[in-house]
Amino acid sequence: MKNIRNKLILLLFIALAFPHPGSSQENLPNQTRFEVHRIYPPVSITKEKLLEARTLVDINRYYKLSWIREYISVVVLTSDKGRIRRAVSKNDTLSRKQKEIMKMADVGTDISVKVRYIPENILPHNDIKEINFTFTVEPENEARFSARR
Repeated sequence: MKNIRNKLILLLFIALAFPHPGSSQENLPNQTRFEVHRIYPPVSITKEKLLEARTLVDINRYYKLSWIREYISVVVLTSDKGRIRRAVSKNDTLSRKQKEIMKMADVGTDISVKVRYIPENILPHNDIKEINFTFTVEPENEARFSARR
């Protein structure tokens, strides 16, 4: 009995002491590779909130004012009857022209905002950076499946 127990302990030691050739992740021939990409939540706004919007934060709740030391420009691009419309302002407050072209944007198209700015940090020299985001205006009526009987 003692001899069998010693043999089992020796066998267990050998099994655990030497790695199996197929157990190393680096040696797997069909190793699956993956990357993680962060997906930001889509930005959308109701027609009522768009009409009331005064600043970029009113349009995009994820927009951070604390990132900006100084604005260079804020460009709003929309599509109106197939034509690209463009309006520029000097800060995060929406201009009359920007509000106007957003109201006239084609239904179902993205409205693009490009913010050029100098970042808020402790560096003595800052290069101009750019934040881009798009948003859509939510439809007045949500699409639904028809009830079949």
